[in-house]
Amino acid sequence: LHEDRKRLFTKTAAPPMAIGLEQVQRQFQPVLDDFIAGKISEEEMLKGVDWEKRWFWSYANYKPVFDAARELKIPLIALNVNSEDLAVVEKGGFPALTRSQIRTYIQDPNGFAEFAKPESYKTYVSYVIRPSYDLHQQMGLLRTTISGQTLEEDMPFRNFFSGRILWDESMASGAFSW
Repeated sequence: LHEDRKRLFTKTAAPPMAIGLEQVQRQFQPVLDDFIAGKISEEEMLKGVDWEKRWFWSYANYKPVFDAARELKIPLIALNVNSEDLAVVEKGGFPALTRSQIRTYIQDPNGFAEFAKPESYKTYVSYVIRPSYDLHQQMGLLRTTISGQTLEEDMPFRNFFSGRILWDESMASGAFSW
């Protein structure tokens, strides 16, 4: 795969690139690699990433991107947090994750903690995350984790917030690592 990518970009003099996918969880990166390499079919890829269960939107909307990536041998990068880990956070907050799970998504814990300190970040939480939580609450969506586990009471804001920033950090650190 690396040599194919090198040949493709050397010919065009374009910098290396990849397509990051919020739709695919990190645990399924090997499936995406096999798809781009032509080792598995589109149907096998969809089953392998558990698309129907783990993403809410129709694959048909994304198919042209996947087709182009495969044809041009552009790597697809699984960026999203694994739903099993997200469910742990939604139930018990960050303290419920193991150190290993945290390191999977948060490569710089000190920088991650520092990022949340400024007043501007608190403003972001007030204007973006809190209204999202309130909407989820009004819609009755806080009694179920992302993986479908039923909660006895509404997910507390702390866990909802932790889940959202874990989701965002997973994507950001995955893209940065590539």
